Amino acid sequence: MAALKLPTPKRIQMIAAALLFVLLAGCDSVEERAQRHYEKALELIERGQAGKAIIELRNAIDLNDQFAPARFEIAKLHEMERNISGAIGNYLKAIEINPHHVEARIRAANIFIMANELERAESNLD
Repeated sequence: MAALKLPTPKRIQMIAAALLFVLLAGCDSVEERAQRHYEKALELIERGQAGKAIIELRNAIDLNDQFAPARFEIAKLHEMERNISGAIGNYLKAIEINPHHVEARIRAANIFIMANELERAESNLD
């Protein structure tokens, strides 16, 4: 019967360092993961793959529901697909998160004008 060889202290240190590296490499913050989904969505939008981009944007928003740029991009895609309730909801959320988001305010106001909701349109332009 062969004797059981125990790992040397040097080998144990190397294994521990490798495990620590693997664990730390997989510890991206929620914001970083949301940003990666957002960037992937922008690439998909450029390639004309709106459906896949919406999925990536939803993933970003699921990770960080205060991510105004993702809200704005998904609102534009919803508007493009004539999903007006999805568009306006996300424009308004983007404005709530970032009150200085001028383009979201303009786009929301345009939707309200088309719906003949002039008071709501005006309130989004203030």
